[in-house]
Amino acid sequence: MDLHRNSNDAQLDKSRGREIDALMNELRLIHLRNGAYSWELFADPTRRNHFHIEMMMPPWSQYLLQCERITKAEKQVIDRILGPQPGEIPAEIRIYIRVNKRFRARHVAWQSPNAQSMRAGPD
Repeated sequence: MDLHRNSNDAQLDKSRGREIDALMNELRLIHLRNGAYSWELFADPTRRNHFHIEMMMPPWSQYLLQCERITKAEKQVIDRILGPQPGEIPAEIRIYIRVNKRFRARHVAWQSPNAQSMRAGPD
């Protein structure tokens, strides 16, 4: 079965503390209940208040059906987390689909840009 990866990057105001925790827990349950195989939350240590959510989802056709199954209440929870909040950047949502073919390329040896200058010596 081919899975695809769905990732969301969001800037969330940590001052919303407990509200964000509760909403994130609800968001996780919504996605798992609607067919996600895994759900992970990451904090970006280099950027304050930036988070990354990654999910492994069923094949594309099933994912589209899953989107149709989301209830109005679930959509409101998703929008409260990933929708734009005052002073926050709207979430960036990306979906990656596995490519099931091998990429063939001629073997090309990588060469450091400095390799040429290191080999060149006095004549």
